[in-house]
Amino acid sequence: MAGDLASQLLLACVPARLEPARLRGLATDPRMDWAAAYRLADRHGVVGLIAPQLHETCDGALPDQVWAPWRRRWQALAMQDLTHLAMLEHLLEESHARGLRPLLLKGLAVHLQAYPREMARGAADIDLLVDRSDIAPMAQCLEAAGFVLAEQDAHGRPVANVQTLLAKDSEALFVHPTRNIDVDLHWDLCAFRVAHAVGLRLTAHLGDRARALPVGRAVGAIPGREEELLVLSLHLLGEGDFVLRNLCDLARLLVAEPPVDWPRFCRVAGETGTDTVAFYALTLVEQASPGVVPSAVWSTLAPAAGPRRLLAPFLQMDTLLNTRGEGIADVGTFWQGVLFARHPWRWLPCQTVRVGRWMARRAHGMLR
Repeated sequence: MAGDLASQLLLACVPARLEPARLRGLATDPRMDWAAAYRLADRHGVVGLIAPQLHETCDGALPDQVWAPWRRRWQALAMQDLTHLAMLEHLLEESHARGLRPLLLKGLAVHLQAYPREMARGAADIDLLVDRSDIAPMAQCLEAAGFVLAEQDAHGRPVANVQTLLAKDSEALFVHPTRNIDVDLHWDLCAFRVAHAVGLRLTAHLGDRARALPVGRAVGAIPGREEELLVLSLHLLGEGDFVLRNLCDLARLLVAEPPVDWPRFCRVAGETGTDTVAFYALTLVEQASPGVVPSAVWSTLAPAAGPRRLLAPFLQMDTLLNTRGEGIADVGTFWQGVLFARHPWRWLPCQTVRVGRWMARRAHGMLR
């Protein structure tokens, strides 16, 4: 039961419209295993989101031995956010001076739009999207700011230069040796192999209704609200793991200003092949924050959902909180079932190639 209370505590902090009585009731329940709650929150990257809500709602009612780790982590994440925002401001100024206009994606963009100032989302990295023709000059801009290309990609393969990544990946990781800041330089939202197999065409539409977002003294560019929500849906369920912080981002952006143009959201989802992932991402939002999505949206997106009876058991909050979608049995995420729901005949060949490459890398590593 204590473990269930820890999960309930996390889920109580997902909706943008907090229910103080619910949170206070959970926080003061003597059965709460606070060590388990902290571990789960830290694993899902939400300590900096929950801590300020606990501080406001419980008003000092938590014992110091309970509150201390939350407070320390909250403060550290707040400093991390400030550091990342300062670097983002600098990179925007430098890139604009070079005639480059990267799009800001995901974490920091959502942070600036949808979270109160006291919340520390905890920026993991800075996500920038550029056209393929701008990859080389943007890489030079990052290098001038002190970043270096990571020596390995996400699969542990050596990386000689950005050009070697273009055919097989969607991004290049740049790290700052002294400031503990990473930049993910994107030219697509997922690997070409997957995008081609399932018909994802969202990347080409992200600039259609780009908006301005102030970042300190600089002004960044972000996708239109509907495109941005589809990016977050794809990020939530299309990368093989599930992180509650990403669900918080989606839930909060759904109720942030400007309001979502739902007919346009559904239309763009259908045109870009993201209607399936949008359906399941919104299903998870509905589990944690009921009533946020209009009923008409479900009827519009439902035909794209594919075999719901097969996927639904693997997309339950209680399961995903425990496994983060990385378990061998997580068909929807680990095995990319959500992405391939409308193209099941393509799922097996793609997964066979994926597993084969993984086995080849393991064998190569053992033989070295």
